[in-house]
Amino acid sequence: MKLNLKTAHYRVSAFAVLLFLLLIGCTATLAQKTNESEKVENYLDSYLKSFNDRPGTLRNHFVGFLNIDEALKTQLENHFPYHHFYVAKTLFSHWITDDGSANVLVVTDSGSGDIVGVRWAIWFSGGTESFDHILESYRASSRADALEKVSVLSRLLVSLNGWEVGNVKQKGMTIVAELGGSIDPWRLLKVDVDRKFKFGKLSFVNPKK
Repeated sequence: MKLNLKTAHYRVSAFAVLLFLLLIGCTATLAQKTNESEKVENYLDSYLKSFNDRPGTLRNHFVGFLNIDEALKTQLENHFPYHHFYVAKTLFSHWITDDGSANVLVVTDSGSGDIVGVRWAIWFSGGTESFDHILESYRASSRADALEKVSVLSRLLVSLNGWEVGNVKQKGMTIVAELGGSIDPWRLLKVDVDRKFKFGKLSFVNPKK
């Protein structure tokens, strides 16, 4: 009986230690995400000041982060573990103050929290050149996995303005995704994939009419 009580005591103690470590881990993760979102917000303030200095700008300003669909968020975490993704809402003034909005995607390094790249909703503007290199950090496990990775990224991009992805196909060594539907896509996302399923640089081109 004493042995059983002693064993039970050890089990309870081990469980308490495990629970404590889990709580520490969750707290650390939450703190990291909070610090990272603050870093993204500060970056956006600086980035938009520079963006707004361009001739003919609509004077965008950051108003808050938008939630990414949970299913898409899970797919992003599974396919792109080296990066975190933030969708920010900005307002701009066209005819009157704050009469328009445009969402912008900010990508961070999941380890350091540093900003990796920016991409606007495809109808509004482009992005930073660094964004076009984010897939170079990844290697797909198969042709199907390569297509799925491009498809997931494409769904994130079109979600910035509530559009859909059309066909995602491989043509030779290049994967092409139709951004904005298959009937009349707004842009084509293209990326080369080598024989070992390593990705190259992203490019966004106008579809041929």
